[in-house]
Amino acid sequence: MAASYWLEAVSGAAADMSGALKRWGARPDDHFPNNDFFTDVDNLFDDMGDSVNTNANVNATAATQYTFVFVLFKILPEFLLLRMELSRSVTMDVSLSIPAARGVGDDTDRRAPRNSPSFKIVPLHDEMAKPSPGGHATLGAERAAVLLVKKVLAELLGTFLLLFVLLSALIMNATHDGALGLLGVAATAGLAVTVLVASLVHISGAHLNPAISVSMAVYGYLPRAHLAPYMAAQFLGAIAASFVAKAVYHPANPGAIVATVPTLGTAGTFLVEFLTTFVLLFVIVAHATDPKAVKELIAVAAGAAIMMNALISAESTGASMNPARTLGTAIATGTYTKIWVYMVAPPLGAIAGTGAYIALKH
Repeated sequence: MAASYWLEAVSGAAADMSGALKRWGARPDDHFPNNDFFTDVDNLFDDMGDSVNTNANVNATAATQYTFVFVLFKILPEFLLLRMELSRSVTMDVSLSIPAARGVGDDTDRRAPRNSPSFKIVPLHDEMAKPSPGGHATLGAERAAVLLVKKVLAELLGTFLLLFVLLSALIMNATHDGALGLLGVAATAGLAVTVLVASLVHISGAHLNPAISVSMAVYGYLPRAHLAPYMAAQFLGAIAASFVAKAVYHPANPGAIVATVPTLGTAGTFLVEFLTTFVLLFVIVAHATDPKAVKELIAVAAGAAIMMNALISAESTGASMNPARTLGTAIATGTYTKIWVYMVAPPLGAIAGTGAYIALKH
């Protein structure tokens, strides 16, 4: 009865969202050449409503998990692609209607392709590299310091939110007889990474993980001077989130629920954490640093990689891939089982994954 009532409520809200999306999609065809995205959303919500009407014993957990997966792998990518298509259409209309001013030597530049294919890895843009107006060294240093503080605060807040969401999911799953299940917890982690990366990537790069920051610094995508502040913010955010989650939920056995306690031996744990972090950085670097990649999909790609890695390694190593995630919960719960593995394997896997993509492109 409770599951049926829950699905009726979700279905009603979904139907309202579907109508709004379809009205939003009814724009000129030159902006939206197809409406498959809105059709898929509408069909999903119709199916949910039909399930409520025809089967009162629908499993609410299964419906929630299916919705998570559909949103992560279907709705978000198509939505972002539509936004890109709309942006390109508007840009093309403006560029065609406003002729550019010509000057001496413009003919040669105009004949050259603006976005010529390149196999060179371009480092992430860093706002601190911009020269200060007028070339004043003092103003430039002050501006750089302010920007670094903003980046560090973004890493602190982002890591805190990521860990709090993840630990909340783990505790709710444990205290409610596996209500989310492995798929639900993995989807929660993936969605948390997706929304946080999309929100913070333009501020700090949204590393949220010391292993990522180490790898970015090794290959020159992050200034070496920024590595220590980034890592300090990430560790502090993870520790704070661990203590807050423990204080809010009061789990009976926090060490067994939220800490990364491996079920494999030392070598197996090291290898799994190394490989999962390798995959994560391979995906991130491919989208974040390659000029030919679709930058708008970096958040979805990172979230999908986290979800995939969690599904295959959560039961064996806790799917950490993040030294801050492990250290934060270890300090809050007093559980330090094989902690050195989680401090060493993810950074090495991150460096190897980043290097592998760079080697492929070169």
